[in-house]
Amino acid sequence: MSDSNATAGDPADSRLQTEIYARADAEAKRRAIENAYEPLTPDALPDWTSDWTSDSSLLGWLDSLGR
Repeated sequence: MSDSNATAGDPADSRLQTEIYARADAEAKRRAIENAYEPLTPDALPDWTSDWTSDSSLLGWLDSLGR
């Protein structure tokens, strides 16, 4: 990926890298951005299907919020 006339730190090398990035399609850019960061949410979500309606402590607290 280097130009035979470009040396390390040479502006010509920088321009070549910029040109390659500029020509990348939108899908490749999206994948690169997604892979650059860690996910904000875990892959596996907690089990929200448990029966919370039988938790009297929770129900009492929720009821107190409406008063």
